[in-house]
Amino acid sequence: MCRIKSFIKKPEVIILSFILIFRVVYFFCLDYKFLPDSYEYIARDGFSWLQGSIDRYRLPVYPMIIDICKFISDANFAFLVCTIQLTASLVSIIILYLTIKRITNKKWICLFITFLYGTLNATVGWDKTLLTESLSLSLTVFIIFGIVSFLKSKYYKYVAFTTICLLFGCFLRAVFVIYAGLFFGFLVLITILPSRKMDSITRSKQRRINAICSVIAVIPVVLVFVYAFMFNNQYGGFTISDSALGQQLYIVIGNEYYKDSSDKELREIADHIKNKDTILDPSIESELDSIIYDRMGNGYNYSDMDSNTLCRWFIMEHYDRNRVKEFVNESKTKHIRSYIVCIPLNTFESFSSSQYSCVKSSAIASWLSQITNNLLFFLTITVLHSLLISMIELLSFIIILIKKKKADWIRLGLGVFILSTVLLSIFGTNAEFARTAITAVPFMLVVFAVYIEWFFNHVINRLTDKSKR
Repeated sequence: MCRIKSFIKKPEVIILSFILIFRVVYFFCLDYKFLPDSYEYIARDGFSWLQGSIDRYRLPVYPMIIDICKFISDANFAFLVCTIQLTASLVSIIILYLTIKRITNKKWICLFITFLYGTLNATVGWDKTLLTESLSLSLTVFIIFGIVSFLKSKYYKYVAFTTICLLFGCFLRAVFVIYAGLFFGFLVLITILPSRKMDSITRSKQRRINAICSVIAVIPVVLVFVYAFMFNNQYGGFTISDSALGQQLYIVIGNEYYKDSSDKELREIADHIKNKDTILDPSIESELDSIIYDRMGNGYNYSDMDSNTLCRWFIMEHYDRNRVKEFVNESKTKHIRSYIVCIPLNTFESFSSSQYSCVKSSAIASWLSQITNNLLFFLTITVLHSLLISMIELLSFIIILIKKKKADWIRLGLGVFILSTVLLSIFGTNAEFARTAITAVPFMLVVFAVYIEWFFNHVINRLTDKSKR
């Protein structure tokens, strides 16, 4: 009994319990949030890829989860999906704590960073939203844990764990394809260039371990290539999704860059659909209704849809992919200055789930939400912050390498993973930067732990030593 009481009184148990309870309570304060993208996932057949039919815009994992939940209970599938997301989020909080423990031996830093992650507005609201963000955040934490644990211990099991998470992630969200490539490339790099501080026997053993790990880590990369070949055979593009091209087309139409295009036919059809005041050709309206039903199910109809989205869908469905790429590239090139100027302005977007979540109308839910907004959602992180942090990490790696002749792989990894996430959002998706770069957040919190420990060791300790003298 005394042991149980002492265990319960431990700071980590108290704080972690508070975070987990808070997340569960806040989960039930939120209502289910369906966005246009949600209906696209719901309308998809998650298992069509098993028959060789690749969906053009949505990767299969999230639709598969939805289909499984629908099979269990079609009426309550949203609750089941969100419960899975909540469970993964709760586990990720514990995993993040264990990850920070492998970076610093200061328990208070581990608890502080875990508290930030568990109560951060950027991470809290996604569990009740029918989008991939919640699972993506949790997967990212698992991947960081696997990579850091491997670097600290060199055990195969951590590479296997990371590979499984990456395999799941690659077909959940496109950014994990980059993560899988980076992880595989890193293992190949340390296989070719092992540490010089090891003796020949240890170096040979470590190189063998790294080589085996590289073979394990290449599995997601190979499967992504297989999926890309299937996509190319079906749609004529060596990629795993056409969402990036579709988003670029949306930007071209929305900003009216297309009006200077030399492709008269595409220009005219965009004008025709974009201007909802005009009467559409009956055949075009009928085809748009069919596309909307195919993409969204019964969730939306023609009058509900944004005209820019309708233009994008119609053009992507009815014209050759290479022709659409030329149309987009020409339109962007002719307005390159305007296109580039908009990018830095959008990096001020903050990582926040507020606009993607919905608080229930009950008095208790509203009251708890207000308390949370006033007391816990105090830290604002923007895309620009993540970009600056990635640069600092890369610079730190170079400085440590030059001064100490030591490769700090964790610092390099944090910088590269954050930078690649942000660049994919800026130049790939090029819209809703913060939401599409949401997986940078867990990496940034790990960086905060590194910064806090450095500040404590190099500033606070020196000031304390001077005062004692």
